[in-house]
Amino acid sequence: MDSIRALLLMGGQHDQPFYYAELAGILAGEGGVDLRITRDLSVLSPATLEQFDVVVNWSTFVDAESREVQALLESVRRGTGLVALHGGNATFWNSAEYLTMLGSRFLGHDRRCGPAHRRRRPQSVQLASASAACLGRHGGHEAQHQDGVARRS
Repeated sequence: MDSIRALLLMGGQHDQPFYYAELAGILAGEGGVDLRITRDLSVLSPATLEQFDVVVNWSTFVDAESREVQALLESVRRGTGLVALHGGNATFWNSAEYLTMLGSRFLGHDRRCGPAHRRRRPQSVQLASASAACLGRHGGHEAQHQDGVARRS
């Protein structure tokens, strides 16, 4: 089986070395993904995006150029996967079409959680759509998320 080729978009509020290491460890290390990490949004072009199976968006509070967002949206329409992690729905706010495609938009943190979000509960996500381009080739997985770390079950 070929490795999934993923483009990890960084930048903005959570653009810190710790997150680069954690995400690379999960995706490239544990997941065996062929990973490219960048904060340079100029990679959101048709020629570059066709090289990847999936775009993982970790960027937060970043405004992309219209042509960059359009290239990403068109790539997703053609079958490239898109995973918006953590702040991925708190970015590209200048594109209603991007936020509509995601189906969500970050509004703020719940004040009851406190500064460290100590009251979080584990969340499970079942990726079951075998018709999705990446999942169809690489199989679905279930993952648990707690305290910012994803764990496969």
